[in-house]
Amino acid sequence: MSKVAKISNFQELSHYINKMNDRKIVISSPLPSTGYVRLPQVLAVYPVSRSKLYSDIKIGKFPAPTKLSERISAWKVETLLSFLSQQGEQK
Repeated sequence: MSKVAKISNFQELSHYINKMNDRKIVISSPLPSTGYVRLPQVLAVYPVSRSKLYSDIKIGKFPAPTKLSERISAWKVETLLSFLSQQGEQK
């Protein structure tokens, strides 16, 4: 059975919103403080398509990943945070 609230009037909507606001919501950062991250996490903080990301890497607009093994590449979190903070300063 689905846990979808069925709301038929404004009073029920108001009650439902208040109930949702009482819940503790924990929002985690998309990036850890140190280490390496893979492509999905990079795209979460740099929202472009995969092909645009690799195009930006090729022209030097975005930092290149580090090759961890033959088939695994990842970005250093410190490098990404530095790049993103520079991007924020330029805007």
